Amino acid sequence: MKSTEIHRAARFLATGGINTAVYYLQYAALVWLGISTGLAVTAATLLTIPISFVNFALRVYGARPTPSGLRRFAALYAALYLLNLGAATAFVEIGIGEYLAGLLAAMLTASASYTGNGLYVFRKGERDEYE
Repeated sequence: MKSTEIHRAARFLATGGINTAVYYLQYAALVWLGISTGLAVTAATLLTIPISFVNFALRVYGARPTPSGLRRFAALYAALYLLNLGAATAFVEIGIGEYLAGLLAAMLTASASYTGNGLYVFRKGERDEYE
């Protein structure tokens, strides 16, 4: 793994941690308010997409946020949403509490997000390379 990729992965983890915290705080607040797991995942995901897109574009990939990038990001996050929803629901169904289920599902989704963002959203040639 090149030094550039290691630095990008570290920036992704730091930025993803912030994005995940924003998502999880919204999710937990919605669950606390009595919202179902599925609706809480949906609402928290929709609220977090624009924040995450700008954070990843600027802080991880050195890319200017563009409408085409946002469309690709939204498409990726639609797939990640399904993964997150399925995982959170499955965890709850096997007896894991809703708070921990949401956290575990978010961690799984974050790893899939790294791959999808690097290969699909912020394509090489459309981003600046940090040294």
